[in-house]
Amino acid sequence: MDLLLTVTPSSGARELPGDTFGRVVDGDSEGEEAMAEHTAITLRSALFRERSKAIREQEMRFLNFVAEVGSDFELGAMLTKIVTEAAQMLKADRATLFLHDPKRQELFSRVAMGHSVGEIRFPDHVGIAGTVFTSGETINLPHAYADLRFNPAQDRRTGYFTRSILCVPIVNKTGKIIGVTQALNKKGGPFTAEDEARLKAFTAQLAISLENAKLFDDVQSMRNYNESMLQSMSTGVVTLNEEGRIATCNVAGLSILKVHPPDILNQTAKEFFAGSNAWISDRIQALDETHRSDILMDAEMTVAGEKISVNLSVLPLLTGGEGGAERKRLGSLLMIEDISSEKRMKSTMSRYMDPSIADQLLAGGDEALGGKSVESTILFSDIR
Repeated sequence: MDLLLTVTPSSGARELPGDTFGRVVDGDSEGEEAMAEHTAITLRSALFRERSKAIREQEMRFLNFVAEVGSDFELGAMLTKIVTEAAQMLKADRATLFLHDPKRQELFSRVAMGHSVGEIRFPDHVGIAGTVFTSGETINLPHAYADLRFNPAQDRRTGYFTRSILCVPIVNKTGKIIGVTQALNKKGGPFTAEDEARLKAFTAQLAISLENAKLFDDVQSMRNYNESMLQSMSTGVVTLNEEGRIATCNVAGLSILKVHPPDILNQTAKEFFAGSNAWISDRIQALDETHRSDILMDAEMTVAGEKISVNLSVLPLLTGGEGGAERKRLGSLLMIEDISSEKRMKSTMSRYMDPSIADQLLAGGDEALGGKSVESTILFSDIR
């Protein structure tokens, strides 16, 4: 805020000859000086109140932002919010947050403000971000290209010109560096020491939320991987929760049991495996008591009024039990392999050849039908 204070000489004041600024020299000068001093104090108080109000509003905005981000577990959305807020807070042209991938020893970012560049990945020791991550020290560069640690490859790829950089490490509650936050090109000049302090406080408050989001993202990726693996299996997989209700059934399981998801999900084992298939629910109940895997070969099931032959495995789902902790039961898992076609084929082939050869053909598949090339020795003997 720019203020202009103009003092007009009173009617009783007289102006000295040749005095350009009209200095007051009569008896009213002391009163006007006191008035000017009082006015200055009032203005300073007004400026202080206005600055305090602005700081309080900024703190409330920051607290609301931390609360909002803390409730979000989607990593990509969280990173977008953080870099946007950091850029606005520091009056920077753009900001980027890099997290560490310990498996690949890389720093990565899911978002970058400005032009879309996709996911950025690079070794965790390269450039300014890599230096801050490995050293744990804040770097504030007023002229990026004057520092040999700066890697201009990203600028060349995107056409962006980096002038100033402020980069601080992100440290979790145990003191481990989990990433870095980087702000580029402050508007109006280089980044200040106050900017450093604000960015450090900003990242310190968000470190826990970032770790939680990263953990959630890893769990989600593992879940998607396991889900894809289950759906690609030719063996039917059915899982039951702690209450004994069917939680999931893969595509092969739906095909073998000839049902749709609404027909099987959320039902108890006793409800679904009833009638001639009640022996399956009995096996699951026995598993609840013994906690031991149960494998049954060439069993008979009734599906849609038709009898099929299956290999059935009933397995307990247990927690890891790491660090000597007792393993906790999470539910049960059924693996169902339909062997009806193989059994019919074996029965047909056994009519024309030795059963052991039929087993070899079934085990070898199409390759066994072409025969095998082996070395042999022929002995000739004259038996006349």
